[in-house]
Amino acid sequence: MDKYNLTVDDVAALLKVSPRTVRKYIHSGQIKAIVLGGRYRISLTAIADFKKKHASKTKEELYE
Repeated sequence: MDKYNLTVDDVAALLKVSPRTVRKYIHSGQIKAIVLGGRYRISLTAIADFKKKHASKTKEELYE
């Protein structure tokens, strides 16, 4: 079972994007997250999956 212990701010720092961009990825289903205490929590596995799927995409392709 994955531990969902990263916050949106943590993920933004890891991906070098803004927290707003991370929320867009979550809302579009590109990053899997859960809501805990009214806040998103993301697992390291979800980030690894996202990075693997989007490694060769441009910024424009990510927003499609």
